[in-house]
Amino acid sequence: MEDFISTTVNVTANRGNSLINRKMILRILGVLLFMEAGDYIRLTPEGKVGSQELYEIYTVWCRENGFSPLRNRSFSEFLIANQKKYSIEHSNNLTNLVGRRVWGFTGIEPVLKLPLRTADGWQRDYSDDNPFV
Repeated sequence: MEDFISTTVNVTANRGNSLINRKMILRILGVLLFMEAGDYIRLTPEGKVGSQELYEIYTVWCRENGFSPLRNRSFSEFLIANQKKYSIEHSNNLTNLVGRRVWGFTGIEPVLKLPLRTADGWQRDYSDDNPFV
């Protein structure tokens, strides 16, 4: 992470220290910190998570930690660009709650369980006492 910070500081200095660059640096730093936050996600070879679910967990982390989130697509592009670093893989061989194939990531699993609503209106509840999950 130190290499990232020194590189971005140099890039920002070369561009005139604009406020926009500082905001982007903080947003990218937020993604780096999120990826190391064990309370929200876990990096594990058996793990898999859809892109939308992962982004929703990331936005919760941002709200709880005072960071502005990247847009959904920028967040996914950051993870795709750093697949090797985190030992994750971008894949469209994942299935959502209603059985449709969706894009997501293998090698990462959610620790934070959010109720998720699909486009069809179905909601997934991760409550431990729910026998239907």
